[in-house]
Amino acid sequence: MHEAEIAATLLNRWQRNDRSKGSMRHAVDLLREGGLSCKHYFGVSPDTSDEFMNGVEIECLTFDDGSRVLRLNPRGAVGNSIGWAAVAPLPSDFDE
Repeated sequence: MHEAEIAATLLNRWQRNDRSKGSMRHAVDLLREGGLSCKHYFGVSPDTSDEFMNGVEIECLTFDDGSRVLRLNPRGAVGNSIGWAAVAPLPSDFDE
């Protein structure tokens, strides 16, 4: 099991229980307290579709084992966040 799988389970549980009150920072801090070292990235991608006319927020955590969790949300949709998805590390022989 990769660190991202553990983190996705915990982050989604945190989100369902609405403990964060719209802020994932506390949940990320709890992951770190639990020994899951990660880097937290956040960005916005512009989108011209009617559904995402304000853009899409991209949030990603990367872990020491190379795994990641990420989620995409319509910009400003704090109360309607989409769940976190775990992504396994790339194989060591993967050419970039």
